[in-house]
Amino acid sequence: MTLGEKIALIRNEKKWTQEQLGKSIGVARYLIGKYETGVTQPPFEVVSKIAVVLNVSLDYLAGITERDPISKDSITRDLALLLTKIEKLSKQDRTLLETVTDALIAKGQLK
Repeated sequence: MTLGEKIALIRNEKKWTQEQLGKSIGVARYLIGKYETGVTQPPFEVVSKIAVVLNVSLDYLAGITERDPISKDSITRDLALLLTKIEKLSKQDRTLLETVTDALIAKGQLK
C-alpha cells in the first residue's frame, strides 16, 4: 500500500474529509488529494503532521510496520491539532509554553 493510500484509508476510517485533514495540518484540500493519489509526494514535515493528526506512526506511513503500534486512545485529535498550532509559535513562545506546562505538571504531581 502506498503512502497516499494509507493516508486516504486512515482519513476515511476517521470519517474526515480531505478539507478537514488539510486544515488540520495547514495545507489546501487539493494537496491532500494529490498526496492520496500519488500525483505529489508530501514533504517530510507534512508527513509528520499527517502522522500526528491521524494518530499513526511515521513507521507505518513509511511502510516499515504493517499497522501502527500507537493505540487509538493514546492521543486525541484535539491534542494533535494543538501540537500543530504550537509548532507554528515562535521559539520564544514555545519556550514559555514549555515552562508553564512543566510548572503545571509539577504542581499536579505535588497533589
